[in-house]
Amino acid sequence: MTEDITHSKKFYNVNLNLSPILESSMPNNEYHIDANEIIFQMKSMKQFLENIESEKRDVELTELLNDIITYIENRCCHTFIKDWIDIDPDNGKTIIYCIQCEKTI
Repeated sequence: MTEDITHSKKFYNVNLNLSPILESSMPNNEYHIDANEIIFQMKSMKQFLENIESEKRDVELTELLNDIITYIENRCCHTFIKDWIDIDPDNGKTIIYCIQCEKTI
């Protein structure tokens, strides 16, 4: 039963569908994974973990989230753009962010 969680240890079933990013382009059945697609998938996992309330994240999930953040930071080939966002109908703000990982500076 999913309604009755009485165990102290929780298990999270995370289904990552990596098949769209795998390309059979290597001659001996090895797979080539595009670096931008890896960043995209990692960003999705980061957003998934961030949606779990911080007080409900156990140590392992927190470590995984921190590892994903570090991975994205170190591996993304940042492409920064400048954009204008509306704060309210009369005010806006200029932001600079990476189009791949959405890091803001």
